[in-house]
Amino acid sequence: MNLNLGCGNEVREGYINVDIRCLPGVDVVADVSNLPFRDNSINEIRAVDIYEHISHLKSQELLSHWVSKLRDKGRLFIQTPCINKIVEYFSSIKDLGMVETVIACIFGGQSYLENYHKTICYPGLMDYYLREAGIRGNIEFRFDGTINVLFRAYK
Repeated sequence: MNLNLGCGNEVREGYINVDIRCLPGVDVVADVSNLPFRDNSINEIRAVDIYEHISHLKSQELLSHWVSKLRDKGRLFIQTPCINKIVEYFSSIKDLGMVETVIACIFGGQSYLENYHKTICYPGLMDYYLREAGIRGNIEFRFDGTINVLFRAYK
């Protein structure tokens, strides 16, 4: 079983698409911090542009929850804005009009209640959180050429 968390309109075939909103293609309406799946039952969790919507006070707890759902050797894929890249991007701005783009990267789109950013990723801290959450396999990360960092972690 594979989960696509916080899918919004990005529904993926071969996955159970989970979102807090009842949208077309969403299979399970649920909060990603309280998933209705048994522990050790999931092969892969994809969390694209969702981690940043959870309070920084609950970041570590959220990752522990996700890891608990993974089977042994299960994979966790996270894409999230990275503070390093946002600072780098912000410091290179020469056009005042781009400031609003950076503000949206930091605070979210804010087009609906759940579309606010409440944390930001720092790769070293994410690595620590994932290890504390129970990841024993490889943790790989790379930047995608935007303000995002992509993580692949194996339980």
